[in-house]
Amino acid sequence: MPLRNKLYSAVVVQTHEELELTYKAKHIISVLDTEPIIEQYQYDYWQWIASYYCCTIGEVMNVALPSGLKLQSETKIIPHELYEEHTIELSDAEYMVAEAVTIQNELTIDQIK
Repeated sequence: MPLRNKLYSAVVVQTHEELELTYKAKHIISVLDTEPIIEQYQYDYWQWIASYYCCTIGEVMNVALPSGLKLQSETKIIPHELYEEHTIELSDAEYMVAEAVTIQNELTIDQIK
C-alpha cells in the first residue's frame, strides 16, 4: 500500500509559527484531543527510554500508550447509545459518517475513509 493512503497519529510536543521546510508536509486531518494525554514528566521519561534503548520516541510512544488511546486501522467506530441526530450540529462530512455508522452499526477507519 502506498504511504499516501495511511493515517498517522502523533503526540504533538511543540508547535512552530514559522518554520522553513525542505519537504512537503502532510495535512492534519483532525485533532482528536485538545488537552494533553501525557504529562511532561512522562514525555521526559520516554526521551530517556528512547536514548537508553537506541530507539525512536515513536516506538516508545507506541509501547507506552494504552491501546485505547492509539488509532489503529482495526479500530471500529460504533454508534453511541445517546446519539440523537437532532441534538448535535454536524458538518456534512461528519453527518455522512454518523449516518453510515448508524445504518451499518460498525465501521472501520478504512471504511470511513
